[in-house]
Amino acid sequence: GQWEEYMRTEVVWDNLNPEFATKVKIDYRFEEEQLIRFVVYDIDKPSSNLTDHDFLGFAECTVGRVVSAGYGGLELP
Repeated sequence: GQWEEYMRTEVVWDNLNPEFATKVKIDYRFEEEQLIRFVVYDIDKPSSNLTDHDFLGFAECTVGRVVSAGYGGLELP
C-alpha cells in the first residue's frame, strides 16, 4: 500500500536531541495490525514543502508496539 501523511509535529529548532510536545491521536484497533511510520527531517527554514528540507531517516512499527511501550519511550532501529 501507499503511505499517507497523518500529521506533523512542531519544529524544534537547532537541537540534536529534540523533545516534541505535540501529541498524536490515533484510533487503536487491537485486532488489526496497524503500521505507523515516523519520518524525520532537518528543517532549517520556514517552509511546509518537505523537498525544501534534509531527509534524515524514518522508522516503522505497529501502533500496538507504540501503545505497549507506554510513556517510557520506544527505541526503533
